[in-house]
Amino acid sequence: MPSKPDANFIWSIANLLRGPYKPKEYGDVVLPMTILRRLDCVLAATKDAVLSEQKRSGDRTAKDLLDVKLRKAAKYSFYNTSPYTLPSLTGDSANIKANLLSYVEGFSDNVRDVFTRFGFEEQVQRLEEANALYLVVQEFAKLDLRPQHVSNTEHINELTRRCQTLELKVQDQYERIDAIKLDKAVFEATMTQFTSLQTDIREMREDIKELLKHNR
Repeated sequence: MPSKPDANFIWSIANLLRGPYKPKEYGDVVLPMTILRRLDCVLAATKDAVLSEQKRSGDRTAKDLLDVKLRKAAKYSFYNTSPYTLPSLTGDSANIKANLLSYVEGFSDNVRDVFTRFGFEEQVQRLEEANALYLVVQEFAKLDLRPQHVSNTEHINELTRRCQTLELKVQDQYERIDAIKLDKAVFEATMTQFTSLQTDIREMREDIKELLKHNR
């Protein structure tokens, strides 16, 4: 079982994505799915405690107080109240899309916000239409990203490098646009979009860093 998404693993995912996805789009799937599996592994040890707390307090506790209780049960600043895990999702190929989205919906608000930023639901739909969703989930479910096997520092640095690569691509596009001297109005409108993208990437990187660090 691989302990991180190494070159061989990425290649296996690329084979599944080839066709419906262009090479430059592989990261749209690999990055959120890696984070999902990482969170899945991090929360595994306290999942039963979280589900028990949800069952005990869910219907009788105000949302804010329940959130505090569930964080305490999870021993992290985030949690998941879905009965699913990524590996358990692979037991029902016919309902993989609905169950995967239900699983992500079970995360606390701060994690769901990260997947919203990734456009995760849109990627799930795209993978489903390409008949690749179940196979992709199956491959990521094999990754062993438990904290004792992959340090948060290592994983965060890896994700940060990927985000920095995206930022460099944005900067490259900026320079290309500047070089061909587009009409001023078009140039300004385009650069507004790129600036927004850069901001989103930076915010996403900070969210990822916060979510993946231990809440000691």
